[in-house]
Formats: sequence, structure tokens, C-alpha cells
Amino acid sequence: MRPPYEPPAAELSPDLDFRQGEPARSTLKRWIAECSGCGAAAPDLTALSTESGEVVRSDPEYAAIRSQAPAFARPFLLWALICQRGDKQWGAAEALLQAAWSADDADEAEWAVAWRAQAAGLWPESKETRPRLCLIDIYRRAGDFPNAAAVAESLALSELDESSVAILDFQRRLVAARETGRQLLSSALRPPATRPHVSYKQKMAPRPGGFWHRLMGRG
Repeated sequence: MRPPYEPPAAELSPDLDFRQGEPARSTLKRWIAECSGCGAAAPDLTALSTESGEVVRSDPEYAAIRSQAPAFARPFLLWALICQRGDKQWGAAEALLQAAWSADDADEAEWAVAWRAQAAGLWPESKETRPRLCLIDIYRRAGDFPNAAAVAESLALSELDESSVAILDFQRRLVAARETGRQLLSSALRPPATRPHVSYKQKMAPRPGGFWHRLMGRG
């Protein structure tokens, strides 16, 4: 069984939802491993708990996803359900966002919107700036402009650093324009640069370990 995949360092600007730029971006489909035998899915199959194994073996929703979900997103959706069953809300939300990214890559816009909406529904409340900025973009790209605006207004009342203020202002303009397309973080943080804002590092989820923790550094 192969070890957890470690993506290469990003060299280009991430998106506004902090999806990493290239070359890490193109490795998305390798982030979740899926066992061809038992059907388990996880960033690290060797770390699955006994309880997760029970989900894989006997949960009817897991079986339905495994048999019916689009292949490009199936590992993310399976891992999201395992996380949900284990009360790992961050893991489930992150996996659903990654499923939306996989739908973006497959030009499956309806799926991308649906999985962003599901990710937003599971997104835990956080006092940290970066998860809230990400949530604005999730809502925006799902076309849920009222919720995007509400999160933005709430975040505007917080004490923010200069970069976060710039990102928030850019997001508010996009929401006001009802823009749902992909946008780069470098567009918000002028002047643009090839490695910018790979330096805008703050942990996405306030929890130790996990793939997201390895992917995003703490600032």
C-alpha cells in the first residue's frame, strides 16, 4: 500500500479558495487513494480506523457513492462520507470542496456547484481569517451570493491584516458583480507575482494533522 501522496510545492498563485497553483494543482486526483479491492478511500489508507472500515463494508450510502458517483470525484466523496460518519467535519468539508475542484477540472459545472454547496453546509465556524475567506469564495462560486455577502460582512468587522483586507475587498466586488468564475489570489493582492501568495500562509483548518494541514502551512 503506497504512502500518502505529497504534492510538489506550488509555484503559481492559488485560487481565491486557496486551491494551490501549479504544479501542485494538477496532482489533485492523487490526493485521495482508493483501494481497488475493498473500496476504501482516504489520504492514507493505512490510517483508517476500525470504525471507518465498518463504513466501507456496510454503509449503504457508501456503497451507493462507490457504484454511482462520477469516477473523477468518487474518492473525494467516499472520503467525505467516512469523515462525516466519524464526526470529522473539517475533513468532510475539505473533501467535498476537493470534489468540486475535480468537477471544475472535468468541466462539470453542475456537480461543482452542488459539491460547493454541500461543502459550505458542512464548513465549521471558525474565528480564523483564512477559512472564512475561503467560505466566501465557496458560496460565490456556487452562486449563493446572499450567503457570500453575509460572511463577507461578518468578516469585515474583524481585525484583519493588509492582505486579508485586500482579498476581502476583492471578493466583495466579485459578489456584488455576481461573478461565479475562478479567480486567482494574485488578482486580489497586487502587484501579481508567480509565487505570491504561496507566502500567504495560514492554516485552513484549526486541527492538527491531516492532508490539509500538510498542504497548507501555518503562518
